[in-house]
Amino acid sequence: LLKNLIGNIDSDWYIYLYTTMGNITNTNKKKSKVFNVPIMKTDIEVFTNEYQQNIMAKAFKFHQEGDLESASKLYKILIDQGFCDAGVLSNYAVIQKQKGQLSYAKELYLKSIRISPKQTEAYANLGLLYTEIENFKEALKYTKKAIKLKQDDHELLLNLGYIYKEINEIEHAEIANRKAIELKPECEI
Repeated sequence: LLKNLIGNIDSDWYIYLYTTMGNITNTNKKKSKVFNVPIMKTDIEVFTNEYQQNIMAKAFKFHQEGDLESASKLYKILIDQGFCDAGVLSNYAVIQKQKGQLSYAKELYLKSIRISPKQTEAYANLGLLYTEIENFKEALKYTKKAIKLKQDDHELLLNLGYIYKEINEIEHAEIANRKAIELKPECEI
């Protein structure tokens, strides 16, 4: 029956039974097939690298179009299946932060950074998250890391200036704000 549902299975297919999820998931990095066939409350799903890339592209598209609910669902599917992509984790973290799930968002940003340590956006967003909860020590740490990776970003420098102002380091705040204005004279402080 399985062979009839999926077709020929090459030797490089791996079948895992996820009893907690009630799914049988096949993973292959070379092929792209997806099947959802209900069998006694179980779905048979064939996940491949190409399939995951397709889901990721759709999630990014939904996110850019402002359909956060659809994007969130697709990001969650990818993450639940163990697909670890820094962009997926970081984007899903943005949505979780917007939903008020700050602890989970923080965890996702940190995972994203572990996967891609040179991803400026994850550091910047983590800095913003810590700024929002007024943990300025951590906000400063992550904002500085973002600036180290992207020194010509006036918004990061403005964020840094704000953090310094909040911790009463006015001289550092002024320096950061001046650098931001040098990069983008029309920016507002």
